[in-house]
Amino acid sequence: MSNNTTTVADTNQPVQDDSKSSDEVSQQFSGVLGTLSSFRTQITMLQNQIKALEKTVGRQMRTFAREANKNKNKGNRKPSGFAVPTKISDQLCEFMKKPKGSTAARTEVTQYIIKYIKDNDL
Repeated sequence: MSNNTTTVADTNQPVQDDSKSSDEVSQQFSGVLGTLSSFRTQITMLQNQIKALEKTVGRQMRTFAREANKNKNKGNRKPSGFAVPTKISDQLCEFMKKPKGSTAARTEVTQYIIKYIKDNDL
């Protein structure tokens, strides 16, 4: 003869209310989804701020590069064009009260003539 014993599970344990637990889970899901949506909006705002900052920095970099090129080109260069001193006529030397055979830049001559006109109310 064999001893066959069977165990019976205790069915007196409390059963959780499915509707209550599903409400809690759905509330948790909605809370997590709300948090995700707020993160999404914050990330979008941060991206827009970064793009604006990138544009601003790019503009400033271009401006600084242009200014650096302008300053680099200027330096101690020999005069050219109107700034080059050339020999002026004897009559102009007398008018400007300079020794005969002097040299002067055209800009200097022009400034002297303008000053003469203002001084003599011509």
